[in-house]
Amino acid sequence: IDPSGGVLAGHLVFLAVLALRPQGLIRARLAI
Repeated sequence: IDPSGGVLAGHLVFLAVLALRPQGLIRARLAI
């Protein structure tokens, strides 16, 4: 499994969450 592929998939999911939930950005920053 290519690590970069997992990162890309993670970013896609992250963007999807932001698109559906504007507040997702705040939770994401807290999580990171």
